[in-house]
Amino acid sequence: MKYKKIKFIILMALLMLVFFLLNIQDHLITLLVSSILIDVLLGTYIAAILKKSPNNDSGELTSSYGYIGLVKKFSILAMVWIGYEIDLAFNIGTCKNLIAVGYLINEIISINENITIIGVKKNAAIAKVIDIIDSLYKKIG
Repeated sequence: MKYKKIKFIILMALLMLVFFLLNIQDHLITLLVSSILIDVLLGTYIAAILKKSPNNDSGELTSSYGYIGLVKKFSILAMVWIGYEIDLAFNIGTCKNLIAVGYLINEIISINENITIIGVKKNAAIAKVIDIIDSLYKKIG
């Protein structure tokens, strides 16, 4: 399982490089990819070190849940890529951003849940930021 995580992180770095080389270097994508990496690292820490994973009864790191999580994270980036391609094909300019913001909200919520499991007290400011981003997303979409 350890090598799958390392392979996934390398794959994410390569995907970020592809975004950079194709000049898709905006702050939203950087924030999304960074949030995904933080969420993966926190989730791995919770399961491997603390053994408090909410994904199974034992709370330990398992290859099946880890693999499913990695596939989900890769799928998020694939959906953002599809949104980018739709923007290019139809000269729209908003699909990628809408998709990225939607997934970014999910990542922020997941990170907030993970740090709560670690023992960090819930932060009201983070909850407010999530609400603000969510309301902006609903206005746009």
